Amino acid sequence: MTRTVAPMNLGILTTSLSSGGGGLFESVRLPANLMHQRGHNVSVYGVADAGLEAARSAWDVSRFRAFAPIGPKRFGFAPGLSRELNTNSYDALHLHGLWNYPSIAARNWDRKHAGGLVISPHGMLDPWAQRNSQLKKRVAKWAFESANLRSAAIMRALCWAEADAIEALGLGVPIAVIPNGIELPEKDFIPEPRTDTSRKNLLFLGRIHPKKGIAELIEAWTIASAGSPTIRDDWKLQIAGWDDGDHLHHLVRLVQERGLDNVEFTGPLFGKAKQDAYANCDAFVLPSYSEGMPMTVLEAWAHRKPVLMTHACNIPEGFVAGGAYRIETDPHSLAAALTYHLDQPSALAETGERGRRLVEERFTWERIVDQHIGLFAWLSGRGPRPHHISS
Repeated sequence: MTRTVAPMNLGILTTSLSSGGGGLFESVRLPANLMHQRGHNVSVYGVADAGLEAARSAWDVSRFRAFAPIGPKRFGFAPGLSRELNTNSYDALHLHGLWNYPSIAARNWDRKHAGGLVISPHGMLDPWAQRNSQLKKRVAKWAFESANLRSAAIMRALCWAEADAIEALGLGVPIAVIPNGIELPEKDFIPEPRTDTSRKNLLFLGRIHPKKGIAELIEAWTIASAGSPTIRDDWKLQIAGWDDGDHLHHLVRLVQERGLDNVEFTGPLFGKAKQDAYANCDAFVLPSYSEGMPMTVLEAWAHRKPVLMTHACNIPEGFVAGGAYRIETDPHSLAAALTYHLDQPSALAETGERGRRLVEERFTWERIVDQHIGLFAWLSGRGPRPHHISS
């Protein structure tokens, strides 16, 4: 049910405002657009990147400002961002992501305006994520991030597992659990026909990064292809996504070394091309070591596709609803799961349908944005304390 709340003045702050930010782009853009469409004044701030021009038209908000970075692009040092942000007060300022300059800008804003800072780590405080690039994150914690986290009025977690990880840090900050959402495909959406219909397609789509378990997936695919004629002859593994840290080179070499002719790298996919990839695959796989709440799993379910994912994807509802099969990152265990599940076409179709029902019932943005608005209304003294605040 849509909440009726008097118009609020809301700020949204993130690093990337384009599809270069991966799933973060959609999980920030879509609720921002919906809140603006519901009559709230929504100002979005971030750091400019190569994909900004193409992405600008996708934002439907009151104010949109992107600032050119100085120095290393990953850190996003954009002093103009902080100066601009500090000139405005908001009922709430929502920071998405950690470990870079927008955290400093958010802390500076909070010092000046004293309250209303909401922080969504998007899985970046999970144990695996903190161990990755550990030295850099320790420095960032000492320099700015610890102070930023402790100054938040509230932390927003994507799931209860992430809430537990945040709670373990002892920040003393309330935690709201609000998941990501999904836009369902348009009813008249017609995908481009598949160019290769000789094999079924297992799709991985996401950031090409070690935490996604893609190397382990390739090793498992090698084992499964050697042991199962069904996998070897009837299936293809499609790996799509943008390369983060030159990890793709290692994966391509691994496929070549294993002599696999049923693996395809298709690069990053956006917009219609991404929708076509979901529509044309027969199953989706995410053997990740760490996730906040992956948009790609929700997108696959929205297209009625069965999902094979690890427990670390943090959507246990998928297993309970029967829309996903649980897999492990160990290549031998993963190979056994692939061999078993991909050889049951009728079960795969039923699993995909259950995933679709799950997102319709619980994960559409129309439902999730109600929770965002309720949280911001409470922070600004315009509504009751939401039930999804854990502490």
